[in-house]
Amino acid sequence: MNPSKKPSLTLRRLILIQACLLMTAAPFSRAQVAATAAPDAATLAKYDKNKNGKLDPDEIAAMQADQAKTVPVETTAAASEEPITLSPFEVVSDTKGYYQSNSMSGTRFNSKLEDMASSLTVVTKEQMSDFAMLDINDIFNYTNNTEGTSTYTDFQVNRNGDTQDNVMASPTTANRVRGMTSANIALNNVETMGRVPVDPIGVDSVEVSRGPNSNIFGLGQPSGTVNMVPSSANLSRDITSTSVRGDSLDGYRASLDVSRVLIKNVLAIRGQAVFQHDGFQRKPSGVNTERYNGMVKFQPFKKTTIAAGVAYFDSNGNRPNFVPPRDNVSYWVASGKPTWDPIAQVVHLNGQTLGPFTTSSTTYAGPDYFQTTFTGSNHAYAYVDQNGLGYWAAPTGFSNTTPLAGASVFGPTSGAQKYLLATTGQSGATLGRSTTQPLFATTPSVGDQSLYDYSSINLASVNRAHTRSITSSVQIDQLFFNTDRQTLAMQAGFMREDSQAMARNLLATQNANGQSGQLFVDINEKNLDGTPNPYLGRAYIATDQPLTLQTPQKWDTTRGQLAYKLDLSHENNILKWLGMSQFTVYDEYKYRIRRQYGYKDAMASAVPWIPAGQSRANQGAITGGPAAALAITRNYFRYYVGGKDSVVDYAPT
Repeated sequence: MNPSKKPSLTLRRLILIQACLLMTAAPFSRAQVAATAAPDAATLAKYDKNKNGKLDPDEIAAMQADQAKTVPVETTAAASEEPITLSPFEVVSDTKGYYQSNSMSGTRFNSKLEDMASSLTVVTKEQMSDFAMLDINDIFNYTNNTEGTSTYTDFQVNRNGDTQDNVMASPTTANRVRGMTSANIALNNVETMGRVPVDPIGVDSVEVSRGPNSNIFGLGQPSGTVNMVPSSANLSRDITSTSVRGDSLDGYRASLDVSRVLIKNVLAIRGQAVFQHDGFQRKPSGVNTERYNGMVKFQPFKKTTIAAGVAYFDSNGNRPNFVPPRDNVSYWVASGKPTWDPIAQVVHLNGQTLGPFTTSSTTYAGPDYFQTTFTGSNHAYAYVDQNGLGYWAAPTGFSNTTPLAGASVFGPTSGAQKYLLATTGQSGATLGRSTTQPLFATTPSVGDQSLYDYSSINLASVNRAHTRSITSSVQIDQLFFNTDRQTLAMQAGFMREDSQAMARNLLATQNANGQSGQLFVDINEKNLDGTPNPYLGRAYIATDQPLTLQTPQKWDTTRGQLAYKLDLSHENNILKWLGMSQFTVYDEYKYRIRRQYGYKDAMASAVPWIPAGQSRANQGAITGGPAAALAITRNYFRYYVGGKDSVVDYAPT
């Protein structure tokens, strides 16, 4: 063949035919190689009938025949059933693990998160379970632009320097959103009192709306809103769930969740129960919580759904102090641990006697490590030790017009009246305030763990709180039509919260009588009657006229809303540029009753002592009950928390 010449037509056809044959033969060659590859042990055991260690042609054919068989697809009755029509006011079906694409918080309508210009975060029930979240503070640990009790200490200080420990008193509201105020708490888009903490047992998800858009609930707080999407009875399948958990702080929890279908896709009921004990690092403390929820869902027609439920919540116990007490010990220790004789009105310091110094109910003329404030004013003194009330003493702050005026009433020394003194927090302090530090107006907190081990001792152990709430609701959803282009739905609902709350917070709370979170040392050598003081040198924390509050509340909320959605994005004409629009008409009526009853500890019986030398008329006036000697019947309680070394050793009883 002459290389310079092109191949003839016949030769080119032969070359093309040969190439095609090679290409078509390649797959068959590969298939033959694969078929003759050494089979595994399982294949030999199944198809090697003659047990010769290899697959013969007939055995290979049998194997290939089995591989060629089509696996039948199982058809269930559920696949042929008509899907349940969901209300546009529900977002439960959109939850997939930690992800939920829709929310009710942005528009009160089932809307996609990607379509809303709002800062919204949805925490699903699965995420709450996997991350062991039990309340709003746990949720805020994983939510942007929020702060809970683990990252933020909520407290207030009033004009008296009295500290309000909100983490102890109200952990549900001791949080911040956007660095502003606490979050609004809503259930199914209805404002709540905020007394019932968020809990995973009764919700399907929690929606956190941050920013001004949270005002869509009509709550008035610009910081943010936490909306709980409540769980409901399941119309399509039975559910049973139990859980038990514990923690290293002696806390434990057990829960039960049961949902049963009575009539498929028509009627279902659900019940839930929880018992939870919260333990804390500082002891003694603990809170017991019980929850019982009952729900029913009825769908008499395809587009009509009626849901009702009742939830019972009961919480009782004691939470520890999260704010340390004010330090009136360190400066006294640095001054040499002086003591005071209220009868002789002298100071003893390092074996020396200073004074005498004059005292009155509001002034003291001696060194500044003592003061007359925070000593109960003209109220009686109650000394409370580990075994209860150990000593009771009458006050000295009487005017000259009372029958108790006179020097010989409380001590052997005649002359001016005698007063017990207390330690001060720092040099130059007046009425618990620093006169030399204008930006730090109150007594500093205890920062020395050798004085008070704030990691283990609960100084608020005398406090008690009890809350009981019953929340009941009924809701009707009516879907008029629901197509790809437009949807029209109506919802009407009613919710009632009936709550009783009792708070006997004696310490670390604000009151009208002065500071209650002050840590002192008893430096009085004698009692006012001249007898030795057995509590000399012991640390105590005190409060004047402790207040017990009862605050019953009842909130009724009635609402109705009509929602319309028009979706033109699927149109094949110029209308598709109009996209999707949603319109909501909403009306809500709130009726609220809130009462507050305050009780101060006082002696209800007659005063048990009569000063010598008083007339029968005067005796009658004094023994006439609390109205005759109001100041005497009220008490200044000293809770002793340590031994002679002026260190806090245990919690108050």
